[in-house]
Amino acid sequence: MPFFQNTMVGAIFFFFTLPLVVALLLIFRPWGLIPYSLVLLVWSLLFPVIVRPLPKEAVDFWYYCLGAVGVLLFYFSSSDERTRLELQSRYADALADQTEYIRDRTVIEPHLNSTADFVLYVKERSGWLADRNTRRCSTLVMLDSNWRGELDEGDMSRLKAGLPALSGRGGLTETACQMLIAEAKIVGGLASTKTASEFTLNFAQLNATQIKTLTGIPDTAVRRDDWIGFVEGRLEAATISHLLTAYSDQLDARIKGAEHDYKSASGNPAQPDVLQSFLQKLRHNLWPYIVLAAFGLKIARVNYLDGASRASG
Repeated sequence: MPFFQNTMVGAIFFFFTLPLVVALLLIFRPWGLIPYSLVLLVWSLLFPVIVRPLPKEAVDFWYYCLGAVGVLLFYFSSSDERTRLELQSRYADALADQTEYIRDRTVIEPHLNSTADFVLYVKERSGWLADRNTRRCSTLVMLDSNWRGELDEGDMSRLKAGLPALSGRGGLTETACQMLIAEAKIVGGLASTKTASEFTLNFAQLNATQIKTLTGIPDTAVRRDDWIGFVEGRLEAATISHLLTAYSDQLDARIKGAEHDYKSASGNPAQPDVLQSFLQKLRHNLWPYIVLAAFGLKIARVNYLDGASRASG
């Protein structure tokens, strides 16, 4: 075998002949990777004895190339699983949104019989929110003033993180506290209004997030302008209820769509043709064979069966 023994490229390509043949025979068998690994190990150990040790420069080049190809193939082979996980996450998010919405709608709906009932509910909730926000931040200030010198920063952080916080805001921090104080000033003004016109004027100054905090209903269900129109008497309670029902229908459709997409991705109902099925199996099974072949190249650089050769390598 003068060509394989005397040329670097020839030796590299000859090394791949046996692994390639074995891989083609075993790649589509679920247990094929085990005998392939054993054959590759024996071949990598015997190759320097039968032919020649592979040159380090050529091995490094092919090793990194095969490694990159293996990583890319692994990425593409896991694309189906990533898709399923993403669809499962979308489905779970849709269910969570629906659960939260149903709970909040149950709370707000009894107060939508008339504008007066709604105003009374918002005023009561405004006072409660303002008081809660102030008390939470007072607790934070007390922690800072009374324990700052006696606790290290780690203990202080754990104490603050354990304080109750608004939904979606994590532990109570200085930044969150500033937000709570600002919110308390805005919603507290609603609680102290005396007339309907004064309440309407203050309510119109709220942004969508603050209205959502007061009502519990997301802006995607009833927009800020619609709430303001309801308070000003330009919209009837029936209109608001209709908007809530329409949003509920949207959530149902979103859940059904996410569930359908997830089941379609998991069940794979479409039967692929022979070529597509072959390529799909190849995409899922090829990458470990390539990665193992790269490791085999590294072993074949040195004649490990010869102590003197191994010492010099």
